[in-house]
Amino acid sequence: MKTAIIFAAAAITLFCSSCYHVGSMMHPQIKTIAVGQVVNDTVSYNAAAQVRGALCERFMVNGSLRLVDMDEADSIIYARVTSVAFAEVTSISNDNDDNVFIPREWQATINIEYSVVMPGRSAPILKGSAQGVSNFQVQADMTTNQLQGVRQAAYDAAVNIVNQVTEGW
Repeated sequence: MKTAIIFAAAAITLFCSSCYHVGSMMHPQIKTIAVGQVVNDTVSYNAAAQVRGALCERFMVNGSLRLVDMDEADSIIYARVTSVAFAEVTSISNDNDDNVFIPREWQATINIEYSVVMPGRSAPILKGSAQGVSNFQVQADMTTNQLQGVRQAAYDAAVNIVNQVTEGW
């Protein structure tokens, strides 16, 4: 009697879980990707390099596609940084009269347009856009902290882009 119950429970479990798929949701014909040129249409210093590095890192961490050189890739992603903006999040008063407010925390926002192209074809197989947001605090040097904020926002946008590319099929 016990073996029949165990067998029935195992059969029901196998039957109910047979329709689930574990692993990548990527298109089965596309196994590799390369990160192509990233163009910076803003005045933000080094934004294209930050986005390119973040995309490479996120594709490697995601694991749905193998990151390879452009010569070996099944698909190539091209990106364009369209805007980088900074906004004050919180401020503090700096004098005894509470008349001067200095920003303590800032928010960096980066907008990116991307397209995925198969080598040898001119039309993209996937196009989209993503936004990355990051809060950062200012210690001594505003420029250095802005660069860190752009790097973190680029990473946030790269997470969104990689998710859209690997799950967009």
